[in-house]
Amino acid sequence: EEFQRLLGRNLKLPLIGGVVGAMVFVGLIVYLLSVVGWVEHTDRVTGNATELQRRSIDMETGMRGFLITGDESFLEPYDSALARVKNDFGALKALVADNAAQSARVDRIAALQEAWNDFARETIALRRSGGDYQQAVSLGRGTGLTDDMRASFAAFIDAERNLRFQRNSEVNSTSIAIVVLFVLFTLISTGLLAFFGRRQLMRLSESYDAVLGEQAAHAEALQRQAWLRGAQTELGNELVGELSAQEMGRKVLAFFSRHIGSLVGAMYLRERHGALHRVASYGFSN
Repeated sequence: EEFQRLLGRNLKLPLIGGVVGAMVFVGLIVYLLSVVGWVEHTDRVTGNATELQRRSIDMETGMRGFLITGDESFLEPYDSALARVKNDFGALKALVADNAAQSARVDRIAALQEAWNDFARETIALRRSGGDYQQAVSLGRGTGLTDDMRASFAAFIDAERNLRFQRNSEVNSTSIAIVVLFVLFTLISTGLLAFFGRRQLMRLSESYDAVLGEQAAHAEALQRQAWLRGAQTELGNELVGELSAQEMGRKVLAFFSRHIGSLVGAMYLRERHGALHRVASYGFSN
């Protein structure tokens, strides 16, 4: 019964831990995907705002070129941007509808752009009719509106970049915290499971240690005896017959190499006058 309880606990608890870990990481992945979506949304907002600012600059450049030269071809960028700028402001506001501060900035930029459009139409009309458009330009109304728009665009884009940075920082800190907590939970739970499981197993194994030890010692003794007898028999068979010292040495060294894993070996005979004479070697040159 104790072994069954131990087995059940060691199977159920890791399975439950695996399910909990899978749920945690699935939740983390869903959260990361959500944040990635918001980061992409921020990049899209920033890109649209940059493109809208570029069109506003194109309008200003086209108008200036026309005022200086009187050539209608300079108004092509102006006319092209003017036809799209209103829809672009609507699309940009729809993207930031969830952010009241950014939506208010879009409304302010749109109002400034509309005021600049009125100024541009009046100035272009004066240039076409031969009126005193230079006086209208010298009053600085258009320049002031342009500067205000640039500052508003810069504030809008900076706010989006700050949001992107905050979201990235938040996802980094949250991900690290979740992973660290889960790793700590896993280490603690597996450590406790291993500790109590080991203690229970040790308690179960104590009653078998003596018998198993005796059986192992007896089996090892029998194995050693069988190995020794087999080796003796094999060596005797190897040395049957009339052998020269060199042949006997070669067979003896080869036998030891096979049975005990000798890497190098040498066999010497003692001469009558007491000197040693090598008759065979294994694993190295003469």
